Amino acid sequence: MAARDTVRKKPKDTKGTFKRLIAYIGHYKWILMVVFALCFTSNFLALLGPSMAGAAINEAAAGAGKVNFDRVYYYAGRMLLCYVLSSLITVCINIIMMYVSKWIARGMRKDVFDKLMRLPVGYFDRNQAGDIISRVSYDIDVVSTCLATDVVQILTSLVTVVGSFAMMLYISPALAAVVVITIPCAVIYVTKMRSI
Repeated sequence: MAARDTVRKKPKDTKGTFKRLIAYIGHYKWILMVVFALCFTSNFLALLGPSMAGAAINEAAAGAGKVNFDRVYYYAGRMLLCYVLSSLITVCINIIMMYVSKWIARGMRKDVFDKLMRLPVGYFDRNQAGDIISRVSYDIDVVSTCLATDVVQILTSLVTVVGSFAMMLYISPALAAVVVITIPCAVIYVTKMRSI
């Protein structure tokens, strides 16, 4: 019995559910555009950190008696500033998404409650009260939590991948070409090995 209860049912209309979720998110599209811009800025600063570190190391490796400590401190200070600003922006992104997810969850609960009020009494005879309460509370909380965390992770990953590739192109186009060739080969190889 327990094993049967733990089996997850496939959603009946995945595309429709996704469209409805996008409709809820669309009410806050301008805020999400700001979040995307902040994600881009945060990841850009995080990607600048290693380049500043490299410049500081190059200055420090000039040789005995040739090290310009003012330049080393300059690059080290800029690196620290990049990481601190990136962390602060990331905190702001998480706070904004937490509020957005709460607002979306509130709208969902209101719509579900209004829908329940319009349903005939027979619906409540056919469905258990626990299932209805679970959908109103737990399921919407899960959606809210996913919006607060997963959306930020997806945006961050996207910007990081694109930004890292752009940085590689700037530093060494040859190295970027090697990565473009080897990564798809590795993905194909791993996919084939998993199917064996």
